[in-house]
Amino acid sequence: MVSDETAIQWWEQLRQYLCCQSIAEKTGIWPPAHALDHGGAGEWHEKALIAARELGFEEEYAAAYLGEPSWITDPNLRFFDKKGNPINGRAPCPRGCKHKSRRKWPIVRKDCKKRTLMLELVSCEQKRKFHLEKYWKDARALGETCCGKMKLCGLR
Repeated sequence: MVSDETAIQWWEQLRQYLCCQSIAEKTGIWPPAHALDHGGAGEWHEKALIAARELGFEEEYAAAYLGEPSWITDPNLRFFDKKGNPINGRAPCPRGCKHKSRRKWPIVRKDCKKRTLMLELVSCEQKRKFHLEKYWKDARALGETCCGKMKLCGLR
């Protein structure tokens, strides 16, 4: 340890991990608020969480992550063309945002003040799903099997 402060932080993180491990052992589910996906998907999951927090969409993203229907995970949402470039600047905001004027017209994507972050959130979520599926596919190819302790194991 470099300093007393880093030692305290390390022990606190270990304590939190052991608490989560205890909960997971009893329930078969890792506490969602303390979970990151396996492998390379964890990096994209963390980036998506940061984007969702900056947008103020934490609850919306958490619900989408847990499988609730959402514009964030909508496979038909076209933010990008086949080459991965942003498109549809004149399409309405996928969240359904409307102008505050009397007519309440939909806000178009190019006018959305949070467009870049929304693109990042959707992109990170798509990459998270891809890398998570790749992780489980590679694990199965290596012959790893489910131990049966976790209810949401990707090896089941």
